[in-house]
Amino acid sequence: AVRISFLLAIPIIAVSLLVGLLDAQNLERAMSLDYLIIFIVGFVTSLVSIKLMNTLIEKYWKWFIPYCLIAGVSIILFL
Repeated sequence: AVRISFLLAIPIIAVSLLVGLLDAQNLERAMSLDYLIIFIVGFVTSLVSIKLMNTLIEKYWKWFIPYCLIAGVSIILFL
């Protein structure tokens, strides 16, 4: 379940890039090399963080359960 949930982030990242490009004021500026570099760096960073989280959860899954419970309850109480 962890692997699937983290891998579902990949299409979301790609769609957010497309939405960002479509919302850009100046399409010529949006198609520049800067945006391509930002996309590549962001995509690679996301893949590395997904791989790292999968590795950490597989090794230390007993610590991940209380973290999720505490984080979930905290967010619910905050909202």
